[in-house]
Amino acid sequence: MLRLQQVLLTTLFVIVGFAQSLPPTINWQKCIGGNRSEACQSVLQLSDGHLLAAGYCMSSDGDLRGCFMRGEFDAMAVKLDSMREIEWINTYGGSETETFYSSLECYEGGYIFAGLTNSDDCEVVGWHEPTTGSSSGIFSPVTDAWLVKTDNIGHLEWQRCIGGGGEDEFLSIINTSDSG
Repeated sequence: MLRLQQVLLTTLFVIVGFAQSLPPTINWQKCIGGNRSEACQSVLQLSDGHLLAAGYCMSSDGDLRGCFMRGEFDAMAVKLDSMREIEWINTYGGSETETFYSSLECYEGGYIFAGLTNSDDCEVVGWHEPTTGSSSGIFSPVTDAWLVKTDNIGHLEWQRCIGGGGEDEFLSIINTSDSG
């Protein structure tokens, strides 16, 4: 009986191990970008079934042709329709680095994106200067947490820099129960 249990247990581990090693089934995929580096930090399924992707871009060609690049990294938002084709794509930021990490669909319409910036020009207003002792440089820039509100087609409505003179960023954003 002990031998039968060992054989059954070994067989179960082999089956489970094999099932876990199978590659996932890809239902669809979409490459968006140009000849440099782009990254999608979040994807949100919207109430209409469309998708909203948020991240950063470095390219100004390919799918980003016509998007105005302000700095080395600009924040990027892409809305895909129900067929997963690009409905619109926009970039946001200043002459330095911006990225979005999270997004949400607003109750009143439009979208809010959350991330970081270390610019104080172009579309970015209110960035906080470094304080004494703050780290700065290419590997550890002084950043502000950054909120960007757009309308339903990605046009900037408002933006806010939040933070001090150190390293601040928003990693996530949620709707609240009071519609805030």
